[in-house]
Amino acid sequence: MESKDAEWYSLLGLQYSVLDTIMESVKAKDTAGISKALSDYVVVSDARRKLGSKDYQDEKKHETIEGTADYVGIKASTMTGGKLQILSGAQDEAHRRFSILFEVIANDPNFVSEIKWNRYDSGALLSAALDQVDTANWQTEFNEKANNGTYTLDDRIHELKFSGKANSLDEIKQNYDFNNIEALSGKIVNGLKSES
Repeated sequence: MESKDAEWYSLLGLQYSVLDTIMESVKAKDTAGISKALSDYVVVSDARRKLGSKDYQDEKKHETIEGTADYVGIKASTMTGGKLQILSGAQDEAHRRFSILFEVIANDPNFVSEIKWNRYDSGALLSAALDQVDTANWQTEFNEKANNGTYTLDDRIHELKFSGKANSLDEIKQNYDFNNIEALSGKIVNGLKSES
């Protein structure tokens, strides 16, 4: 993580903000909102992939393996009256946001390792979103393709057909207060430099 630059962290922060929107839409069962947010997610993902395709692909493999396992656990917990949920370490519902984690990392770079562990939550959320906007048998189709070890949730989301015109990266940045995200990214990079 320490070799990443401010642009890498900025796009990650932007992706976290989009994940917050996906989570809000999943909770509200707003399929149009989920689809729009997933469309933004694809645009941000493509920008992140351009910064380092191998690192990005490795991240998405980890997100798929661990996130789908968490998704199954959360789903089973819900069915049996349990309380497992996405971002289970949050202090309360108001703090159950990916962007809050990004702010925590910016204020204390010792938490930068949470980026890796957060993939469990992002993968579980993306699976829950696919439950609402993909075909009824998406899991079976996904598992058939994932058997080769390279097919990821990110690949599945990229295959979805979204209605309407996708937002550009600049529009997404404007919609998610990218100036603040960049400021937080600068704090992360500077914090990591001062610790090394």
